[in-house]
Amino acid sequence: MQSTDVERTLQSGYSELLGIYPPGESGAFKLSQANLSALQSRGFPPLRVRNASKINEDLGEDALPNGMTSLPVPTFINDSLLDDCSYNGCPYVVSAESQRRASPEEEHTYGPYKYIAINIRDPVQTALNLTDEQVDTATFTDTYHWTDTIRCLKFDGFEYEDTFSPNQWLEA
Repeated sequence: MQSTDVERTLQSGYSELLGIYPPGESGAFKLSQANLSALQSRGFPPLRVRNASKINEDLGEDALPNGMTSLPVPTFINDSLLDDCSYNGCPYVVSAESQRRASPEEEHTYGPYKYIAINIRDPVQTALNLTDEQVDTATFTDTYHWTDTIRCLKFDGFEYEDTFSPNQWLEA
């Protein structure tokens, strides 16, 4: 299993691992008597843990709560601008999505909402450092993906230049 370095995909990876290694049934690491005594003696780091006795009592021999197994989810960085919402992992979806975007139905379906893309053009361009050509040739779907990416950046606490007005945020 691997994931992009996006919170949403990491959460999906951990959810899948919880299905494969369910808490309490996964053969999780149990603390030995030596481990347990080390937690109650000089081997214990000089930390002040609130309710340490209660926590240790609740954990019992389990190293983690509920007998969970700690497994890593290796990540890779996807440099795509649409990293949080791209279709790039599946050739079939890439093909279908590109045909849909190029279809006349897109203008028919999203045409009435084009004013939204026009109203948020400048803040989107600034936030994602897009060129004039990218923004000028963008479809409504492109704008949708860009605003979704900006929302993900904001949610994940990444820095970007935010020039959206409150009304533009509502439209985005």
